[in-house]
Amino acid sequence: INEKTEMIDFLAVAAKEAEKNNDATSAAWYYRQLRDADAHSAEYAVKAAQYLAIQLKYDDAASMLQDRPASPEGTLMQALLAYRKGDFANAESLAQAAVKAANGAKMTLPEELLMDFAAPAEAGKKAAKAILAAVGK
Repeated sequence: INEKTEMIDFLAVAAKEAEKNNDATSAAWYYRQLRDADAHSAEYAVKAAQYLAIQLKYDDAASMLQDRPASPEGTLMQALLAYRKGDFANAESLAQAAVKAANGAKMTLPEELLMDFAAPAEAGKKAAKAILAAVGK
């Protein structure tokens, strides 16, 4: 086992512990470190983005997904970020693309990110419905 693998293992345990304790700040920090340590992992980038979004740090969250491998969960997270920025049409199409890319696999988002999908514009309602449908809600 090399030093990098040991560091990734340590950070992954710490990140899971932060998640278990509902500590979004620490979880975001650990997942950001994991993202930076493993450039080929879409999972760590998505998790970092999720925990930054919980803290309402949408631009930071979006930056976590840049230059990372594509994944259905990453596309769904991009949909959520587009929704939060008021880009409802893009949010809806990204959510639909995530569902298609997942090919029937279950996707999840932290519950904190699924709250407050009340948007006044019809486009916002469609986007919210598409995001919620993507996670089976």
